[in-house]
Amino acid sequence: MTLSITSMPDSRTLADYRAELHAWLDAHHDELAPTHPPPGTLDDDIAQMQRVRSILFEAGWMRYGWPERVGGRGGSAMLRTELGAAIVARDLIEPGLSSLVEVLAPTVIDFAPPELAAEMVPRLLSGAEIWCQGFSEPGTGSDLASLSCRAVPDRDDHTASRWVIKGQKVWTSLAQYSDRCVLLTRTGSADSRHRGITAFFVDMDTPGITVSPLEMINGRREFAEVYFDDVVVPADRMLGELNGGWTIAMSILPYERSSCFWQHIAYLYRRLQRLIDVAPADDRAAEVVGNAFVQLHALRARSRATQHRLAAGSTLGAETSIDKVLVATAEQATYDAVRRLLPGLVEIDDRVAGEMWRSEYLYSRAATIYGGTAIDAVLAQIGWLELLDAEPADAVDIVFSALGAANATATVLDDVVASALGASPDSNLAVLLPLFAAWSSPGRIDGSHLHARGLATARAVRAREMLVVCSSGTESWIATVPTKDMESNAVHGIDPDAGIRAVHIPGATAVAKQLEAGAWESAVALGRRAVAYQIAGASRAMLALARSHALERIQFGRPIARFQAVRHRLADALVAVEALEATLAAARDEPNPDTAALAKAAAGRTARTVAAHCQQVLAGIGFTTGHPFHRFLKRTLLLEGLFGSADDIVLALGHQLLASRRVPNLIEL
Repeated sequence: MTLSITSMPDSRTLADYRAELHAWLDAHHDELAPTHPPPGTLDDDIAQMQRVRSILFEAGWMRYGWPERVGGRGGSAMLRTELGAAIVARDLIEPGLSSLVEVLAPTVIDFAPPELAAEMVPRLLSGAEIWCQGFSEPGTGSDLASLSCRAVPDRDDHTASRWVIKGQKVWTSLAQYSDRCVLLTRTGSADSRHRGITAFFVDMDTPGITVSPLEMINGRREFAEVYFDDVVVPADRMLGELNGGWTIAMSILPYERSSCFWQHIAYLYRRLQRLIDVAPADDRAAEVVGNAFVQLHALRARSRATQHRLAAGSTLGAETSIDKVLVATAEQATYDAVRRLLPGLVEIDDRVAGEMWRSEYLYSRAATIYGGTAIDAVLAQIGWLELLDAEPADAVDIVFSALGAANATATVLDDVVASALGASPDSNLAVLLPLFAAWSSPGRIDGSHLHARGLATARAVRAREMLVVCSSGTESWIATVPTKDMESNAVHGIDPDAGIRAVHIPGATAVAKQLEAGAWESAVALGRRAVAYQIAGASRAMLALARSHALERIQFGRPIARFQAVRHRLADALVAVEALEATLAAARDEPNPDTAALAKAAAGRTARTVAAHCQQVLAGIGFTTGHPFHRFLKRTLLLEGLFGSADDIVLALGHQLLASRRVPNLIEL
């Protein structure tokens, strides 16, 4: 597929542009190559990045894909995506350092006064300046709707000549090097959430700004805390409208999910190539690098589709969280392959190659936060809570299917159950779930004291409060308990990466209010649907792994996918998955406790069926920890027990049928 670049003088295709770009890069390799000895410090990398940008800007390449009104040469945004990937693939710059250009320049172009954008954007593109992004805050992460860094006008909101900012940001990339900051502030009331946020374009040398770099696991200081103590910002530095900052934050998503990812993929391809250059040529190495390549190719295919959708004018939404999880998964698979095939290189090799691989390996471990609190941050950043409020069926379907497919961990189940109980979901509010394989309310009230035992997600560790549903006779009550009043222990079990915790509340004093009839049952139903979607995503992933293996594994001179027994197993697994997805669709169309129970039971049965067939197809490799299959198997075994196991649900449904002596039609045409 080629894309016509009509804004360029001769309407060249993207392929033509790519060929000319690479020819130019080849001819100017010596000029662009790093001047510092490897591996280099962060200061070295920053200087190299700015030097390369300056050269590319002067040559015109850095200006393609940007509007002429800000010093660009016009053309599709894919032109700058190609440029970013090309220079990253040649190890001229690091993608993580350069991504802020792609994230922040469009923001200033779209929302700053035109004369300010025309003045500032060329400085960023040419390497004269570095900008940072002041979004996350301590205690809120990327839950932007909860930010508290406040901007106060010197007079009426709409006639103010300046604003005074006070607060703190954290995880601000390259803040200590930055000349400007795109800063989100609270200008509405404390409870205005996303409706009371305003963005400003702040000079980082303004009095009152203090930057404190944070050292990461690999010893580098790419992130920082930034303190704003009565920082005065002119009113004409407001980006967009007053209280319109949420729109600006959401506008960043398409660029973060498209061109930035494409650059990072080029970086990972280059790393895999470096590994293949030195890996031994044996079966074990072939399997390891083959598995890493499959994951990288899947990521590249997904990212390519995302970028073409964006280029065609589509609006990107919550589904791009899949792209982000795939990036993290592929990155770790690549560096895990390095450790497996080059033992000791990461751990004890003090030569230059060892230092480089060690730093990159340790940095790649940050990708695991996508499987915990940071995937919550990703979802919060793309408006997960707003989507859950406006379109709960879409939210549960999209997000939990993606979590299952990527074997990722998040704490958004708390939000689902809390919303079903009529509470306002919040990153500081955890929910006590029933005990394993149960679905009755986990608490009871004894006089003025609340006693409870149940399970919780990892949110219980950092939340300030826990929502607990209690039974008292035929009535249900709900109470909020400070997490300091509970005992919480990590559950390692079969899947320690899931982050599940066992919680005991041994008699807390709490004020409870009565729930409406059926509220707990509705919450259980929505929780069951969410978990079932996650199991469905994991089941699809297991089937994909088995199918890929069957196509690649050669026995008796041909792929085992041609053997009838293997085909039957894969077909049976596919039938089970398709049936589950149809059951989930019915539960979505006809949401009630019965359809949700059937979906959850079907999910548990399907996971067992798919796992059994796929493990047989995978044969011995399916029983090893070197293959990703075991992660999905363990996760589905754990998920099956949340809100009742398949066997227990089926038993309860059977008793219900026998008691009523009626087979109900729960869905109609």
